[in-house]
Amino acid sequence: MNLTHSNRSILSSLTVNLACEQHINFNQLQAAN
Repeated sequence: MNLTHSNRSILSSLTVNLACEQHINFNQLQAAN
């Protein structure tokens, strides 16, 4: 098991999750206005 590869995968999924949350928050702000 390659540790660097798994770390990269974890970082990628965290980044994607953050991006999704940011996107949802942005949509809610747009809808509120």
